[in-house]
Amino acid sequence: LSFGILGGTGSLTLSGASSTWSGGVLALPVTVASGATLSLTGTEEFRTGASLINDGTVDEAGGTLLTSFSPLCTATAASVTNTATGTWTASPASGQTTTIETNCGPLNFANAGTFTASGAGSVDIATSIFDNTGTLDVASGTVTLGGGDGTSGGGTGNSTGTFSVTASATLNFDGSYTLPSTGAGVSGAGTVGFTGGTEVVDAPYAMGSISVSGGALVTMAPASLPNVTSVTLSNGTLTLDTTPSQDVTLAFSFGILGGTGSLTLSGASS
Repeated sequence: LSFGILGGTGSLTLSGASSTWSGGVLALPVTVASGATLSLTGTEEFRTGASLINDGTVDEAGGTLLTSFSPLCTATAASVTNTATGTWTASPASGQTTTIETNCGPLNFANAGTFTASGAGSVDIATSIFDNTGTLDVASGTVTLGGGDGTSGGGTGNSTGTFSVTASATLNFDGSYTLPSTGAGVSGAGTVGFTGGTEVVDAPYAMGSISVSGGALVTMAPASLPNVTSVTLSNGTLTLDTTPSQDVTLAFSFGILGGTGSLTLSGASS
């Protein structure tokens, strides 16, 4: 599909390795079968109420996947489901951004499989609802998860799944997001930033740092913070209801630092 509108009361199931979607509007349910591959290469639009279910492989090299402006904005969400057997790879090149967004009506992305960011560029899911019960693997580049209500002003998400951030990669939480205590949590040698909105982290947090900026309101309450050695608060509120397992360095320039936990500072650079 490169141009036009694909719709109707029926549905499509894709097979093989040669399906492509580079433009145009999807207005009916489409399923990528197990073993099949769909390549996304341009600006792809959903009509609200349409759906894409991936049981196979989706390769998104760049561009934008978004809900459509026309014919009318409705409360009926367009939806993307990456099932437990699904693999979704976003691989924007350096300087490029792959965007999954809403311009008109909600776009819900449910990840039960593996979503991998593997390019040197950025993956922006800042205005969609991204619920992760599978694995979000930030292997390289930067991934931003957004905030708001999932309509036209931002997305919100919850996760009982895994967030993995490789060294030199970055994951930003830029809005309303909840990581419950039943979740697998966040781990890796990369960087996690809380850059806006309201985040509640009760799941395991095995990163080496906590960084709050952009006016974010962040509550950290996992059972432990085993690896945290630095805390940065440049603009926002950080409520620590748990205590890092080791001494930390602190960079605090603006905001509120509170909670029922405590910090012990080390070194000469706090």
